Amino acid sequence: MTRRGRPTICDVARRAGVSKGTVSFALNGRPRVAEETRQRISGAARVPGWAPGHRRGQDLVLQVVPGSDEEASYRRLAADGRGDGVFVLDCA
Repeated sequence: MTRRGRPTICDVARRAGVSKGTVSFALNGRPRVAEETRQRISGAARVPGWAPGHRRGQDLVLQVVPGSDEEASYRRLAADGRGDGVFVLDCA
């Protein structure tokens, strides 16, 4: 579980023995997921506190920092549990 105590899609994937992508496909009704796998994922998702991201809402944060502060900025976001990923652009 995450530091905040809420289960994530990664927790569901781990419990079901599949990838995050497969969990996403199964829970969103996408084709090419075997019914047995879909049922296993459905059962793994029945964890107290878990909810698909669109029910909790998602935020996109844009943060522009000088190059010398970039690594520290990423570390703060990660330490605060405020980021699940990073897009890095070279604007030079």
